[in-house]
Amino acid sequence: MAALRPTLPKLTLLPAGTANSQSTELLASTAMERLLDELASRFPDRIIVFDAPPLIPTTESRVLASRVGQVVMVVEAGKTTHAQVTQAYAAVEHPKGEFGIYIV
Repeated sequence: MAALRPTLPKLTLLPAGTANSQSTELLASTAMERLLDELASRFPDRIIVFDAPPLIPTTESRVLASRVGQVVMVVEAGKTTHAQVTQAYAAVEHPKGEFGIYIV
């Protein structure tokens, strides 16, 4: 899948592609670790955003969160309960950096 170049300067989007039954294993692989290291070294002046599925029902986001520098969890005001936020936060084991919550 090719990278998309929107009209904003210095913005590149790389679509996720098709679903894969081995997605958690792929995200946990040494190849993914090498990719993240390469992105960090090639683009030290950029913020790289990974859009991921919800933390509670899936494992992909938990694996990815353990490998990145910052995690932002988006929750829906009036719908997401405090217990769900607490459970999702607890699901992220040992994030490398900061953890933020954005309420929409």
